[in-house]
Amino acid sequence: ASCQLRLRYSRRQEVDLSLVGIFEVRDGNIRHWRDYFDLATYQGAFSTK
Repeated sequence: ASCQLRLRYSRRQEVDLSLVGIFEVRDGNIRHWRDYFDLATYQGAFSTK
């Protein structure tokens, strides 16, 4: 599954972060759940310049 997530880390600043989730399902249950995103986008949004 993929989605767009908007993170707000102050009243004036927010960042859109695209991510994808990989689910491994066995017997109708989620056995493993992994999320992947671009770390550089996340770090750039939260860096102090």
